[in-house]
Amino acid sequence: MGGRIKMIYYAVVIVAVLFYVIQLFTGDSTSASGFGLNFTYVLSFIAIAGALISSVLFITHNPKGAKKLLIGVGVLAVVCILAYTMSSGELGPDYAKYDVTTESKSKLIDMGMYLTLFLGIGSVVLAVVTETVSLFKN
Repeated sequence: MGGRIKMIYYAVVIVAVLFYVIQLFTGDSTSASGFGLNFTYVLSFIAIAGALISSVLFITHNPKGAKKLLIGVGVLAVVCILAYTMSSGELGPDYAKYDVTTESKSKLIDMGMYLTLFLGIGSVVLAVVTETVSLFKN
């Protein structure tokens, strides 16, 4: 982060904290918590926009490195599609209690579970294989 951007960031944070403390002591606490929640939404939006913009800038300035990034995103998308198609989408008797009333919602939940399972097993296998290869290399 550049020096000016860092100074602007600290100034915004200090002003927001002071405003929050003043609102907390002078007004009711619900308005202060509402301010904190809205401020969190704004900061989250800024963080998401910054991540997207920096990703696009990385892709435009480093096309060779971007190929690996895009391959990873493509593999993740393929795994998501496979997990979605593998999902049964059946609705159990307790699903309505958690507002799962359609087959597509059930398939999305199943996809998330399959994706978590696949990525978890894949990361463990990758860690073991990497350590085993480095053990025999040295």
